[in-house]
Amino acid sequence: MSKIKKAITCVLSAVFALGMGGCNTPPSGPEINPDYKPYDEAARIADTRELTDAEYSMFNTVATDDFGRKFFTVNGMNNEKYVGMFYFICQGQNKESTGIYDVNVITEEGKNHDAFAHTNNASSPVGAAHFWGEPVYGYYNSEDPWVARKHIELLTMAGVDFLCFDVSNALTYKNVTDMLFEVMQEYYDAGWNVPKFMYYTAHDSGAGQNKSTIKEVYDNYYKDGKYKDLWFCPYDDGKPLITRHRNSQYAAGDEIGEFFHFRYRQWPTEGFEEEGVPWIEFTYPQPIHDGWMNASVATHCKTVRLSDREANPGRGATWYGEGATAYFVNDGVNWRQGAHLEQQWDNIIARKDEVDFAFVTGWNEWCATKFDGGDRYYTVDQYDPEYSRDIEPSRSAGIGDNFYLQTVRKIREYKSEEAKHYVYADTEIDVTKDDEKWNGVKTYLDFTADCSDRDFKLAIYGGDTRKHLINKTGRNDIESVKVAKDGEYLYFRITATEDITAYEQGDTNWMNVWIKTANGAGDMLNGYNYVINRNVHNGKTDVMRTKSANNVKKCGEGDVSVFGKAMVIRVPLSALGLSSTDYTFEFKVTDNVNFDNDYMNLYDTGDCAPCGRFNFQFGY
Repeated sequence: MSKIKKAITCVLSAVFALGMGGCNTPPSGPEINPDYKPYDEAARIADTRELTDAEYSMFNTVATDDFGRKFFTVNGMNNEKYVGMFYFICQGQNKESTGIYDVNVITEEGKNHDAFAHTNNASSPVGAAHFWGEPVYGYYNSEDPWVARKHIELLTMAGVDFLCFDVSNALTYKNVTDMLFEVMQEYYDAGWNVPKFMYYTAHDSGAGQNKSTIKEVYDNYYKDGKYKDLWFCPYDDGKPLITRHRNSQYAAGDEIGEFFHFRYRQWPTEGFEEEGVPWIEFTYPQPIHDGWMNASVATHCKTVRLSDREANPGRGATWYGEGATAYFVNDGVNWRQGAHLEQQWDNIIARKDEVDFAFVTGWNEWCATKFDGGDRYYTVDQYDPEYSRDIEPSRSAGIGDNFYLQTVRKIREYKSEEAKHYVYADTEIDVTKDDEKWNGVKTYLDFTADCSDRDFKLAIYGGDTRKHLINKTGRNDIESVKVAKDGEYLYFRITATEDITAYEQGDTNWMNVWIKTANGAGDMLNGYNYVINRNVHNGKTDVMRTKSANNVKKCGEGDVSVFGKAMVIRVPLSALGLSSTDYTFEFKVTDNVNFDNDYMNLYDTGDCAPCGRFNFQFGY
C-alpha cells in the first residue's frame, strides 16, 4: 500500500470510528483515583424498604450541576413536608401573546437595554407579552402535550408535591388543564408520584369575582370527582386546598364552602396573613405563615418593575440584615449560581421544623407584558435572564438546567432521609437469553411517551397557527433498566415500549449506556468516563473511555443481545476499573441523543433514562 493510500485509509478509519482513537492508537485503560476507598462490604445492610419501582428509581438519582454542586441518593422522603411549585398555564392563551418577543434577543444579550426600554416597534411592541429568554422546549404554547409530559417528568423526579396554578386574574385556562390533567392522570396510574394540583385564586377586583373563579374550577374539576387522585389534600380533613380572598365568605352549609380547605391569598404588598399563602415575599427573611414559607428565584420588592434590574434582587442577589434594615447586593457576574434562591431555601431549611409547605416561585411564567411608563417602557414580573424567576431549563445566557438541579438539591435537603448502604447481591446472567434470572433484580423506571413526536403551535394567541414547533427525534422509548453484577461482570437489561431498532453501522447514538465510576480519575465527557454501545459489531459492544468530545477511545469489549423490546449487555468490571468489592457508579441510558458538546440536548432530543442530567446510582 502506498503512503498516500495508507494515510487516506487511516483518516477514513478515524472518521468512521468517530473518536475511537484513530489509526494504531492503543486502547485507553481505566484511570483510578488512588485515594478512593470503597464502602466496606461487611458493613452493608439488607434493603427491607417496601418501595415501588417508581420510588426506588427516584430515590436512586443523583446529579451534578455546572458549579460542581451535587445532590445524592436518598433513603426516602418525609411525607409530612410538602414542596409546591408556582406553575403557569397561560403561554399563548392571552391576547397579549401577539408574537414571539424575546428580551434577551432584543437587548442583544444585555448589551443594549435601550432597545427595549425606549423602543416601540414591530420587534418589541408595547402591550405585547415578552419572553425573558427561550425555554429549552422553544417558545411553547401551554396547550402543548409534548411539553406537559416533559414538565411532569422533571417535576416528579425533582420531588415536587404539588403545583399551584395562578388564576388570580380570573382566567382558568380550562383548555390547558384539560390536557395537563390527562397527562398527570396517565402517569399517576402508571405508578408515578406526580405532583397534585391546587388553585391560587383571588382577583383584585373583589370578592365576587373571586367566588366566581372558585365556582368555575369547582364545576370543572372537583364537583364530579374525575381527577380526585390529583387533588392536593394535605390536611387531616381530607379536603382539597384552595386560596381565596379574605372577603370571599361562604355561608354555613354552602356546597363550595364546605367542600374546600381554604387559606387566604397573601399578596406581598398587603398586611401579614397568618393563614396566608404567599406566592412571593417583599420582606427579608421570608416570614412563616402557619407553616407556609416561600422561596423565589428573584423578586421585585423595591420598584415592582423587574425591568429596573439592579434596583431589585436578581437571581444573583444576596441579602444582608433583617427586617427594615435588610438590604441586598446583586452579583452580576456569578448570578447563574442562584444566590437568591439558595439563600431563600436556606432560610426554609434552617426553620424546617416549623415549615410544612415550601412554596417555590416559580417554574414557567416566562412572559411579562410590556407597559408604557411615560419615560420608559417596563415589565413587572419578568424581564431578562438575570432578572427573571423561572426554574425551567433554558439555553439562554448559559442558564442551562442549573436552577432546576439547584431546586432538586434543596428539596432533598429540606425533606429527604439520608441514604444507607445496602447489599447488592451477585447475580450471574446468561446474556444469550432474556430469562427469569432478572426477576429478582431491582428496576430503575423511566417515564414513557415523553419522546413521542411533537408538532404544535407556538405561544401565539390565535393568528397564524401554521407556525409550529416540531420534534421527531424520538426513536426507542426507554421504559426500564436493571443492573446486576457478579464477581467478574456487570450486566444491564434495558427495555423499551416497542421492539428496539436495529443498530446501524456508524450510529454512535444508538442505545448508549453512560457510566461515571465513583473511583474514576482524569478528564470526563459531560461527567462520564465510560460509554457502552457507541460502536457495536457482531454481538460485541465496545467499552470506551470518554475524556472529551474529541477523545473517546476503546478500552474494553462486552457482549450485547437484543430480544425484541429488551436489550442485555455484559461488560467486564475490570474494563471500567471496577471489581467485586468496588462497584459504585452512576449511569444513564440514552437513545438518539448527541450531547457531546451540549448537555441540554438531553432535555429535548431522543430519549434518556433518567431525564435530563439525572443519573441513576448503583452500588452506593
